[in-house]
Amino acid sequence: MSDNYLITGATGFLGQRVCDDLAGQGVSVRAQGRNKDIGQKLKDKGYDFIQMDLREDSLELCKGIDIVIHSAALSSPWGRREDFYEINVAATIKLLKSAIHNKVKKFIYISSTSVYFDFTDRFDIKETDPVAKKAPSLYTKTKLQAENELLKFKDQIDIVIIRPRGIFGPRDTSLIPRVIAAHDKGRLAIIGNRDTILDLTYVGNVSHAAILCAKKDIESGQIFNITNGEPVKLWTLIDKILSRTGRELNQKVIPFSLVYYLSWLSEIICSLPFIKREPTFTRYTTGLLAKSQTLNIDKAKDLLGYKPIRNMQESIDETIDWYLKEGR
Repeated sequence: MSDNYLITGATGFLGQRVCDDLAGQGVSVRAQGRNKDIGQKLKDKGYDFIQMDLREDSLELCKGIDIVIHSAALSSPWGRREDFYEINVAATIKLLKSAIHNKVKKFIYISSTSVYFDFTDRFDIKETDPVAKKAPSLYTKTKLQAENELLKFKDQIDIVIIRPRGIFGPRDTSLIPRVIAAHDKGRLAIIGNRDTILDLTYVGNVSHAAILCAKKDIESGQIFNITNGEPVKLWTLIDKILSRTGRELNQKVIPFSLVYYLSWLSEIICSLPFIKREPTFTRYTTGLLAKSQTLNIDKAKDLLGYKPIRNMQESIDETIDWYLKEGR
């Protein structure tokens, strides 16, 4: 008899993919999310969809569930400190305690490699390498807080944490669409230098890794970096994406220090009570575009048997094809 799964954030980009991949394996899926319209589509596919905010009482949500894949989060470069904490930390712990109460076997938490980001170039980062001493964003700070809180319970329930880097793919509403939107508004230029190198991760590879975590017998408390395993030159990739969509990259190079300073000023202005809007660029997003970061995924390969199901070329082509047909 197969396990029963709960996927949180199931109306989001990654959550939808995990639901579909599990259903394709004949697994029973309970899907939680806040988007009513997408939730109806999940119902139409046969999933047990529950529309709710995880800040509410989630005790019944885990009833009859064997494995939780927790992908719900407030993922944004900007927002209220209270909202980040309530959604990314408090709601996560509330869900975990519900899982323990209902005797769930395993709790898989989707975290982020942004916990390593410290505004410097870092290469081949392992899970044992230090996280940033100072979190670059409220999102990052609360994701790491949630990790640390979860690990306190690793003797009561099997906890597995995965840290994917730069998720993209069909249904992506952030990475590629935001790059194209920034270009179309005349706000995209090369920051720092042309040689920024990054790891990125196809959404199907993240889903594949999460399902491997669910099925593999591994020690509680393990943390895994997840990427496509093919670092790319960021601006070469952006140039390719823009070309495929009939656009051209502005080849002007702007010093990182200048953009960082302007982003800092923008954050101050947007924090004023009579402004209240998201800055065009934050210092964090500026850093992500200017600083290299690659991850070591040997641990996932060794302990999970992880191998990307799509390589970078296939992943990018599939994503651009989707954008041209449906994403605009």
